[in-house]
Amino acid sequence: MTARPGRAVPAPTFAHLVRLTDDTGLFEHARHATARREHGYCTDDVAGAWW
Repeated sequence: MTARPGRAVPAPTFAHLVRLTDDTGLFEHARHATARREHGYCTDDVAGAWW
């Protein structure tokens, strides 16, 4: 992301990612900010989260 002249680029926040992650991994689905644990985990989502 390129900053506009005179404007700082805000630091990224990972709060949503933290809410959708536990000690095992990243949950496959969520309903807004609530992880839907019944759907399990997904490895391609992990790759996309860090891209």
